[in-house]
Amino acid sequence: MVKQRKQMAVLLLILFAACGVLGFVSLSSKEEAEAMAEEGFVVNDIEADEATKLIFTNSTGTYSLRKEEEKWILEEDKTAEVDETEVTRLLAAVAPLRSADRIEQAEDLSLYGLDSPVRTIMVSNSEKNSTILVGDFNEITDTYYICLEEDTSTVYTAEYDTVSAFEVQTEDLIIEPDEEETTEEAE
Repeated sequence: MVKQRKQMAVLLLILFAACGVLGFVSLSSKEEAEAMAEEGFVVNDIEADEATKLIFTNSTGTYSLRKEEEKWILEEDKTAEVDETEVTRLLAAVAPLRSADRIEQAEDLSLYGLDSPVRTIMVSNSEKNSTILVGDFNEITDTYYICLEEDTSTVYTAEYDTVSAFEVQTEDLIIEPDEEETTEEAE
């Protein structure tokens, strides 16, 4: 009886040790995967606070914003007050931009929908421009295929939210005057 208890205690000790090792290995693998996703591959290294120009096309048109004396101006309507929060949100999506996946030496851009992009996003600072071409949506991975106009031989993936952030219209980019202010001005 005493011998069986000792054997049971040893087996339980071995079981707990094995579970601990398995848990540690699993946690380490998860942390490595998260670190890789955070690091990933650099697509665009322009920082949002350094951006001076943002031009993008989507299903509703082309929008051009430029920063002048710390204020964003919509080129299509220079008199409109630009919603700085919205521009900051857009820039946060792509400046800087990293990708979890990369396909090097991509020869046939039509495989990724990049031969005729559905969207383009250009961000620049005082030193350089970076134009991101957006291709097909991959429903399995829930990502878009993207590449830089400057280097179409490397294809990356971008998260759905990164690309969908740019499905905005003029009304989303500007601040409309309050109705009360408009009424007071009319009187």
